[in-house]
Formats: sequence, structure tokens, C-alpha cells
Amino acid sequence: KVPADIAASRAIKDYQTNIELFNAKAKIVWATAKTLGTGAILVAASGNESRRTENPNYTVDATIPGAANNVICVGAIDKNMKVASFSNTGCLLSAPGVSVLSSIPGGELGVKDGTSMAVPHVAGICALWTQKIFQNKPRPSLWTVDVETQVRANATKLDGSRLDYGLGLIKAPQNFNE
Repeated sequence: KVPADIAASRAIKDYQTNIELFNAKAKIVWATAKTLGTGAILVAASGNESRRTENPNYTVDATIPGAANNVICVGAIDKNMKVASFSNTGCLLSAPGVSVLSSIPGGELGVKDGTSMAVPHVAGICALWTQKIFQNKPRPSLWTVDVETQVRANATKLDGSRLDYGLGLIKAPQNFNE
């Protein structure tokens, strides 16, 4: 059995190693978008370790991969546009993550909660912004910056702390003919 202080020190070191790994991988993807007009927009969950139902102050910062650089970190909100009790802080954007209809084992559908349930919502809207901006034309270098700029600029601010909601609820483009 390892003493608690040594176990904590090892866990912190391992977490730092993991974040460096995710930062390096995200940098490679971002660099291909910068130089080649390819690459991808990386979207990841902030994590579900917060415990606001026990105590509003029991929050946890975003975890990897959402905490990595060059990643759009997503937090979860409920149907009332309030931060989900489990959603970690430090996200860039928020999306629905409570009572989301999803596939479950056995080929069935069921309702799930989690910041991972909010991620496809954000990824899909990023794809819609990409489609609107480039209208099926070749993407130039730094295309991801153009998309992220629109995603950030069009987020709907939500009442509450930016730490909980980021820039707010992600919003899809309205008119594809402009």
C-alpha cells in the first residue's frame, strides 16, 4: 500500500504526462489544418466529476482530453439552460447533456447524461459552420480558425458563471445562402 501523499504525487505526475500527450497530438492536428487546409476541429468533453447536487462548490476543472490545448472543451446544460450538476468547469461552450436520447447496448435507445452527450451536438454544429463558410469549396489553410471564430461569436450567452458555461450555448448557422 502506497501512502496517500505519494499516491497523490504520482497521480499528478501521470496526469501531467497525459495532458502533455494530448497537447502534442492536438498540436499535430491543428498544424495540418494550418499548413495543408486539412486537419480537423477537435471537440471533447469537460468531464463529469463535479458534484453540485452535494454542494454547489464541489466542482472539478476540465479533464483531458477537453483540457488540452487546441480542443473545444464542452460542458453540459439541462433543459432549463442550467449547468448540469456533474459538468466540470472551464469549458469553452455548452450544449445539451442531460436526458439525451442515445443508443445503448443491445441496439436499443435510452436516455443518458454526460458531457460526452453534449460533444456530438457541438461537433455537428462545427460541421454546419464549416459547410456554411466554405460552401463545399476547398478549405484554405487556417480554416479551423475561421470556423472557431464563427462558433465563438455566435454562442448564446447563458446566465451564470463563464467558468460553468464558457461562452454559452453553441448556436448553428441560420441561413446557408448568405
